[in-house]
Amino acid sequence: IGSDTLTAFAKYVCGFRAGGFNTLVNNPAYLAYDSEEAENYEIGFKSLLLDQRLSVSASVFYLRLNNAVIPVEDGLFTPFQNAEVAETTGLEIDLTAQVTDELSLIASAGTYQNSIENPVLDISQRPFAPDYTAALAANYEHPLSATVTGIARLGFRHRSGGILIGPD
Repeated sequence: IGSDTLTAFAKYVCGFRAGGFNTLVNNPAYLAYDSEEAENYEIGFKSLLLDQRLSVSASVFYLRLNNAVIPVEDGLFTPFQNAEVAETTGLEIDLTAQVTDELSLIASAGTYQNSIENPVLDISQRPFAPDYTAALAANYEHPLSATVTGIARLGFRHRSGGILIGPD
């Protein structure tokens, strides 16, 4: 659904990650892992405002991973192992403002709720999945000649929460 300044969207995506073998492990139980299947549902909108100088977008999503592939510690190695189900629900918002013809400012933020169902692995959320993200950036582009443009970018990104790796 769309217009010149507002677009609404909904999408469904399914995916697959093949299983495999961990070649370097201390625990023989970690030798093989099964395939992972993903389903992702998302709805959101994108809007152009102020003579298309301000872009605003937001979306909410739900991701379900069946047989989720999780990195776990095994001594010196980090093999993969399967969890039963991993779920993530999230909200993401992005703003881009074209302040001048040469300067644009960008801000984004996201919040996520992660969980894992698995009686074997002693973790409650997917490794490397943050609880919150935020980013700010400024882009400056200035033509130096008819064929060369100078670009300067200053940015800041932040991720918080989450765990680094599964248990051993």
